[in-house]
Amino acid sequence: LRLLSVIIPARDEEGCIASTVEHLHLELELRGVPHEIIVVDDGSKDRTWPILQAEAARLNGVPRKMEDRNSEVGDPRTKGVVTQVSNSSLSLRERPAVLRPIQNHGTHGFGRAIPRGLDTMTGDAAVIFMADDSRQIAGDRGCQARLVPRVLASCRLEAE
Repeated sequence: LRLLSVIIPARDEEGCIASTVEHLHLELELRGVPHEIIVVDDGSKDRTWPILQAEAARLNGVPRKMEDRNSEVGDPRTKGVVTQVSNSSLSLRERPAVLRPIQNHGTHGFGRAIPRGLDTMTGDAAVIFMADDSRQIAGDRGCQARLVPRVLASCRLEAE
């Protein structure tokens, strides 16, 4: 697995989106899973979008103004800084972003936000994740972030 893309459709999730992204990122980071998190703001009327922008600046390690400049040109994988990249010789433009929030300006709905995220992913595998981190996976209740590495391990075994 070169890069796992996690797609999170979100609408009016200001109360939980920051913690969901943080838990997911930490869980994948601890297990050494290279990843990008794409949160699709699907027409939120609350503070979801500004929270995502602040989280992206924090996780990507890029001041907001620099991230804005980089977002206008080039490959979406090269915006910001990934914390799992330990090679400090990489320039900011060579390091993929951990969190890439995008907005769905088209017709809204869960079924439309997911393809919007899939269309922008740069990974070679994708996982769809609930913004409130509540979904039950494989009969196991609890934090989705802890279950994603287990699902990935299961996929690797089936592929072999």
